[in-house]
Amino acid sequence: MKHTDPDATLYYLARMLIAGEDVKYIARRICVCASEDIGLANSQALVVATNAFLAVERIGMPESTTILAHAALYVCCSPKSSAVSNGIYQAMDEANKTTDVPIPAFLQDASYKNAYKLGRGVGLDNVHQFPNHYSGKKCMPDELDHHHYFNLSQMGSEKRIQAFLDYLKRIQSRSYYLNSFFFKSTFFFICVVWFHFSIFYNKPVRNGGNENEYR
Repeated sequence: MKHTDPDATLYYLARMLIAGEDVKYIARRICVCASEDIGLANSQALVVATNAFLAVERIGMPESTTILAHAALYVCCSPKSSAVSNGIYQAMDEANKTTDVPIPAFLQDASYKNAYKLGRGVGLDNVHQFPNHYSGKKCMPDELDHHHYFNLSQMGSEKRIQAFLDYLKRIQSRSYYLNSFFFKSTFFFICVVWFHFSIFYNKPVRNGGNENEYR
């Protein structure tokens, strides 16, 4: 399945079945492959694998033979990506090394009395109030602000996901620029210059004795 070889997938599945391997074990391995080796490249693979697992539990053999083949072939023929597995393992490795790094206060538990006095839960915005339902708020601890674990491979659906994330970053950057002091100062300066020039070029002047004529 990992090597996208449908014939080999069917052959080795058949070998396992005639050898008497537990069909639930086979179904579990298909589920693992769907998430570990495909992930976001085709999230439907995990749906197919999980439903096959449920069907195998309810139907049993010999009918489960085709159900397992169906799921195994779907997983085999899906685009592959390790972005999910690599990301979570890197994050877990980092988490084990940084257990002393405090979580931002606005993300901490605020369910108890007077939690707000400690800043807990304060500033936890409702993302649905923002354009595109995206606040742009940084949620990583300051010490880990530049650490990245999520790196898409551009396989299958990951291209669409990457395009969406890039779009959110672009509109966030544009919003930040429009609200920046530099932009506002520049805009104010341009308005002042335009105002002075408009007065200069439209003021009345003496031209042939007629003060009502304008340049």
